[in-house]
Amino acid sequence: MIALAIATVLLGLSPGPAVFATISRALALGLRPTYLFILGITLGDLCFSLLAMFGLAALAATYTGLFWGLKIIGGGYLVYLGMQNLRIAKKPDFSLSFKEKGWKLVTSGFLLTASNPKDLLFFVGFLPLFVDLEHPNIANIIIASCVIVASFLGTLSFYAILANSARQWFKSERAIHMLHIAAGILMIGAGAAVIFF
Repeated sequence: MIALAIATVLLGLSPGPAVFATISRALALGLRPTYLFILGITLGDLCFSLLAMFGLAALAATYTGLFWGLKIIGGGYLVYLGMQNLRIAKKPDFSLSFKEKGWKLVTSGFLLTASNPKDLLFFVGFLPLFVDLEHPNIANIIIASCVIVASFLGTLSFYAILANSARQWFKSERAIHMLHIAAGILMIGAGAAVIFF
């Protein structure tokens, strides 16, 4: 399972929609709300890994239309959030922020993962290297699930902490304005990546 942990940490560190969306959330909202978003992303990854481990990936792969719809909805939502950030950057009142709170952040993180069928395909191709999927053992599935969750929580938290630290360095209205623009552009980029890749 150490090899699985190393592989999932490396995967979590590689830039992609989840990393960019996490950074933009941390820049725009701060650390605490971003952890809720990360929880949603991680729950999505956990669901995909469990689907792969229990052999339901083949069933899910037959419903490509559903995944395409989720991909459009999830990516569109990220673009919308990026546009909201750009809108906030134009306002003189820098106390404005996203309206998302609590479970909405968890849901949007989950949708980000659920809208990316590549994640499911990754787990289908990746997990057999570490877990015997032909003869599933509940103990191994639980351990693998814990490793996956801990790895993704850790790597995304790392990015969130770095982005939040950068956010704390900037206190002027101009700097906040630029942070909202950067966060908006990152979020729009993450949404486009979900839709087109």
